[in-house]
Amino acid sequence: MEQAYRPRHSDEEYLREEWWEDRDVDLRQRTLRMVTTRKPHGCVGNGHGEQHELPSGSRALYESCLYDGEWVQCWLCCRCMDAWLDFINGRAAPSPQEEG
Repeated sequence: MEQAYRPRHSDEEYLREEWWEDRDVDLRQRTLRMVTTRKPHGCVGNGHGEQHELPSGSRALYESCLYDGEWVQCWLCCRCMDAWLDFINGRAAPSPQEEG
């Protein structure tokens, strides 16, 4: 059984980042929070990897909003957020052994 991923940042750090800042759309009634998933969800990825499934019990950023007039919700896992933070800060991602 694969060991659960341990986030490398606090919830506050993840929430402070603007993950989709290039959106030129009308966002309304936006909710953004860190959650522990109760069932599997698809991770929207961060543009630097394949979209994948989040197993139940995963920590993730959850967003729901009215997006161009349609209700949407999405999840972004901590592994993808950590990879993006490493990329924008010029750091290499840790090896699986370093992740624990």
